[in-house]
Amino acid sequence: MVTYHAYEEGIPFTRDSWRGRIRACRGIGAALPADEVVRFDQEHDALLRQIAPETFSILHQVWLHAYTPIGDAETAQASPS
Repeated sequence: MVTYHAYEEGIPFTRDSWRGRIRACRGIGAALPADEVVRFDQEHDALLRQIAPETFSILHQVWLHAYTPIGDAETAQASPS
């Protein structure tokens, strides 16, 4: 590994875009029958209308790992910075 960086970033969402992201999660859209996804989405919408403004940010962790390709390892070590 050449370097590693991590930071937190607030990603903006609307209530509708957040609902879409959650519907796409493997535990919802990929796992539930269509009628249960609709029911979940309706309940999620009602909850968000109670607890969240129309636009909000969700904190995400971002990680960057930079590696030297295996075939280039010797070249990278021999190259001056």
